[in-house]
Amino acid sequence: MRITILTAVILFFIFKVNGQQINNSKILKLQDKIAQMIGELKNETSVNYMKHINQVEGFKQGLWIESTNGEVWFANYDLGLKHGDLTIYSTSGKKYVAAKYDKGFLIDTVVFYNLKGLISETYENITSNDTIVERQIETAEGEKIYFSKEKHRFDYKAYVKKYTDEGILYAEGFGLFDDAWILHLFPIREWKYHE
Repeated sequence: MRITILTAVILFFIFKVNGQQINNSKILKLQDKIAQMIGELKNETSVNYMKHINQVEGFKQGLWIESTNGEVWFANYDLGLKHGDLTIYSTSGKKYVAAKYDKGFLIDTVVFYNLKGLISETYENITSNDTIVERQIETAEGEKIYFSKEKHRFDYKAYVKKYTDEGILYAEGFGLFDDAWILHLFPIREWKYHE
């Protein structure tokens, strides 16, 4: 209980200085430490008190810090839409996703990092997707796995580059993905493979 209260006090002072909210650039410098602190809390307390630093009635506004499934998300919002930087850390403080949004849409490049902190994958030249593709769906029931097909229109198309654990480019090509399932890439067209 003492750790929980101490952590809450530390977090309060991280986010408030002399009663004033600190700006996002100062929080950017502390993100890995904040993610580690949240990871150390585990089940001792809820992190909901950190969820919103700013809030407009009914919408997420400003920087939000959210913890879920071993991840800590630092996301900027404008009237409920992601707008600006999104950074995702593990609860051990390792950054593994960096992205940028404009009024709810991914823009520019999404960068994924491996456990060594090196780039493992990039999604570049992101655009909206209007192509419908047929994809295979796996459904598990007990020890059996069933396969079915469905038509799906992914949210985005991007040029993807994949890197080895040492940071060497080994594959590149176009892929489709959804905002909610960004790690589930659907490759399209021919890909180049490097040795």
